[in-house]
Amino acid sequence: MEERRYDVKILLIGHGRWGSKLRERLDVLLGTENVGLYDSDPAKLEGFSERLRDIAWADACVIATPPSSHCIIAARCLDAGKPVLVEKPLCLSSSETHYLTNIASKRGLTLMCDDTWMYHDRCKGLLQRKENLLVARFKWKNPRISPSQEGILWTLGPHVISLMLEGFKDKPVKVEGEITPRLASISYRFKKGDAHVMLSWDIKERERGFELLWSDGHETSFDDRKDVPTEEPIVKMLKTFLEYAGR
Repeated sequence: MEERRYDVKILLIGHGRWGSKLRERLDVLLGTENVGLYDSDPAKLEGFSERLRDIAWADACVIATPPSSHCIIAARCLDAGKPVLVEKPLCLSSSETHYLTNIASKRGLTLMCDDTWMYHDRCKGLLQRKENLLVARFKWKNPRISPSQEGILWTLGPHVISLMLEGFKDKPVKVEGEITPRLASISYRFKKGDAHVMLSWDIKERERGFELLWSDGHETSFDDRKDVPTEEPIVKMLKTFLEYAGR
């Protein structure tokens, strides 16, 4: 990983599966002395107790806690005057999202969601054509034994929806489908096209990709098992946040 030091102290709140991945990258980008940690479960900080910090110590905060806690923790960080990066999904309701964006706007602070697939150059690049997108089919599948607490749409869906909106450059006029604890099949109607999204945990190996048809007849596809980014998306995403946080 490329090393570039930023003059920012980050408090990482939440050191579970995703939080530990963020910490590894932040340690390289900032140095361990500039990455403080906090987790309500002391067991998750075993071996890192000397890096326990609070909000007052930090210049900015990164939140990687369960989604149900995102709003209240992010609001506290914003109220303390800190730029905030939140693990997806940002919140679990539009009212919570508006609440946070209003705080950030009034205080002139950065509020960012770690939508890593928007930083996958190969993935996002395929969606940035001047022609109109007519048809899009997304498959986002990941093996999982137990359903997530927030549900499959909130766990797997945010990335897909961001990519879909990037391609159509519009909001859907109609949405319909079926959602079960382990599967979601959803159709989206846009003014100039249609999209279908399939989300599943009933699969042995991870599968994430899409197929696109454009108004000029051009067809494109993406498969994350084959299409390798030039830079790790999580690192590119963190660098973007650090640029904003360091201003």
